[in-house]
Amino acid sequence: MQTFWSTSFNQDISSWDTSSVTDMAYMFYTNSSFNQEIRAWVTTNVTTYASMFQNATAMASTFTGITGFGDTPTSSFFNGNSESLNAPVADGSNQTVSSAATVTLDGCGSSDADGNSITYAWSQTSGTSVTLSSSTASQPTFTAPKIDSDNTSYELVFSLTVTDSTGRVSSADTVTITVSNNAPTADAGPDQTVAAGATVTLDGTGSSDADSNSL
Repeated sequence: MQTFWSTSFNQDISSWDTSSVTDMAYMFYTNSSFNQEIRAWVTTNVTTYASMFQNATAMASTFTGITGFGDTPTSSFFNGNSESLNAPVADGSNQTVSSAATVTLDGCGSSDADGNSITYAWSQTSGTSVTLSSSTASQPTFTAPKIDSDNTSYELVFSLTVTDSTGRVSSADTVTITVSNNAPTADAGPDQTVAAGATVTLDGTGSSDADSNSL
């Protein structure tokens, strides 16, 4: 059978009666359009699925990871297979942090409804460039930039996507880290005991600013 070989056919044929079909070889070979749900087909009499979905790119994008799917599928892909097609969900946390602080990005809220394991992919999309400890960890770290005297805060924006063990990729989640200017620290110097009428020098030189801004 070579019914839809190299065509652009993509109609709903889920209701076809395939119970008497014995040969599905090359049925969607190189058909880059078809991605309909046909797992309800009864294929108990099929003896060959050879290259049924070979180079069928739309089917591969939709069903890769489902039991039995492949260039040459197996009967377990059909006959009512109802495995979920859910993509995972990326969920990172926005934060407000201090200038020069060590920051931990947190993607641990990400999940996969099918219970598959997930991997992480972080990238910075805007703001002062920083170096992540890892782009694939669930909680990578970086050092927040120092705030200069012309600014009160910076925004660093990151993108997080997650991929499940079947190869399905989430939509990107945007994570915003707001870096705030640290308030300076006043140090009026040590207490002093002086004689009446003496000239006294107060000493505030111990005051400091964590962002190295002038005081």
